[in-house]
Amino acid sequence: MAALTLDSRPRLADTVAFEESAAGDGQWIVLASDVPVSRVSRPVVDLLRSLDGRTPVRDLQSRHDSASSPTEFLALVRRFEGRGLIAGAERRPPGRFSYRPPLTVQLASLGAPALFSRLERLRRRLLRGWMLTPIAVLIVLGAAALAVQAPTVLALLTRPLPVSSFLAVVAVLVAATFAHEAAHGMTLAGYGVLPRRAGVMLFYLSPAFFVDVTNGWRLADRRGRVAVALAGPAVNAALASAAALVAAIPGMDDTVRDALLILATASWSIVLVNLIPFVRFDGYLALMSALDIPNLRTSAIHDVRDTTGRVLFGSSRQPRRLPQAWVLPFGVMSVVTPLLLIALALDRIIRALSGGGPGGAWAILALAFIVAVGVTAALVKAVRHLFRTGARPWRVILVGTPIVAVAVCAGFIIPVQTTLTTGFVTSDASLRLVVPGAVVPDIAPGTAVTLYEQGMLGRRAIAQAVVTARSDAPTSVPLGAVYPFDAPGVVLDGRTIAEARFVGARPSSDSVGIAVIPTGRTSAWGALWSATVLQPLTTIGVGAPADSQ
Repeated sequence: MAALTLDSRPRLADTVAFEESAAGDGQWIVLASDVPVSRVSRPVVDLLRSLDGRTPVRDLQSRHDSASSPTEFLALVRRFEGRGLIAGAERRPPGRFSYRPPLTVQLASLGAPALFSRLERLRRRLLRGWMLTPIAVLIVLGAAALAVQAPTVLALLTRPLPVSSFLAVVAVLVAATFAHEAAHGMTLAGYGVLPRRAGVMLFYLSPAFFVDVTNGWRLADRRGRVAVALAGPAVNAALASAAALVAAIPGMDDTVRDALLILATASWSIVLVNLIPFVRFDGYLALMSALDIPNLRTSAIHDVRDTTGRVLFGSSRQPRRLPQAWVLPFGVMSVVTPLLLIALALDRIIRALSGGGPGGAWAILALAFIVAVGVTAALVKAVRHLFRTGARPWRVILVGTPIVAVAVCAGFIIPVQTTLTTGFVTSDASLRLVVPGAVVPDIAPGTAVTLYEQGMLGRRAIAQAVVTARSDAPTSVPLGAVYPFDAPGVVLDGRTIAEARFVGARPSSDSVGIAVIPTGRTSAWGALWSATVLQPLTTIGVGAPADSQ
């Protein structure tokens, strides 16, 4: 489709419809393929309806918005085009499979309306409005109980759980994720509006369930939309509080108590992350609903992008989508926060997989490829937008070259300690470093080693050691030397790669865990390349030994 100009004659897409808000506040809901797109005033509805394919944009401007400049009015029409409201620019509504930049992939069932209609009838029989007060009291008391048990929790976070407890916690968290999403849909259904879709997704590299509550914009009262957004975190908070209160019962079995405290901590972590307003989490949806500004994050990022393009690269001035002063800082945080979350997620995933043998190495390589493709696509899209909005090529080169040069040079100048992660096993007076699989890294005698006990959410140094001799012998690798749980008798095929001795204090009993071995210093770029490409390739038997990097 050719770029819109003042002489273009746009036509409203056949898929667009309008609904008047039930609140009687003069607002209308714009729908594309029956999916709410925006809330607008009646004059905007009249403008959209006048897009007949025969009237030029300049005539539409003089007829509907003579107070604005032609450039500002053209930007408004282009915004309609970007939302898929103009014929030729229609967007297919999300179906069974959809992708949302930067890292969200959804696989959905379209039977959600029927499902939640049945669930709503069940909810009306089982739940009553008066139950909200006891639930709120439960959440407050549970948060206090977890705070009182904080010293125990901090120790648990870096200690391996029994595999049975680990699996139980994971199973409950998966079920809680399902209940979290169901709560969104059931709350929306309670207001008389049904969700469109539900299913599973890969969200910022993490698997999750989802319920599409876009139809929430049909609710007349913004408080209802806020309630829909916060219903999910409320489920996790109630679960966390119940687990913390049960764990505080005197005489509780230690294994059960530990599992309950890990469950409570993980659930509260989910609540806090969900309330971050700068990513499309529930906190953002609640904020957007409370402010009654559809597409708040998208509009804020658009304003930041246009302002940056104009100031740095000479792009033409684009009308602000949102005039509020706080929008630009909000937009900046909406760009930075997802990048930080992705970086943190990648760091934790790579750390967890780095000692996992060939399977972990292949997973790291796959993640590195996905992220590289996503970053490349985002950069190409940003550059194309710059030139589409009138950026001067000479200025892009003049300003962009130093920015890229500084980033590249900083990556080569900043020093980073590189490490190799293996497992360790102690028995009697011996200490062995082990790895799953058949590839044996070459570790020189005299190399310092730090031994860690690892838990679900962290690790703790328990001893120092030094390598005394190389080794290459088949062995059985305990599962606890690879993953953060204790599974006596469960082993993997692997190799002993070195013998070592303790330096200073040693653990009071035989133990297993992970060993971190410094392999030298390199640049930040070198460390990234080593962790995401070279070490995984070495683990699967391609390339040089990991400690030669």
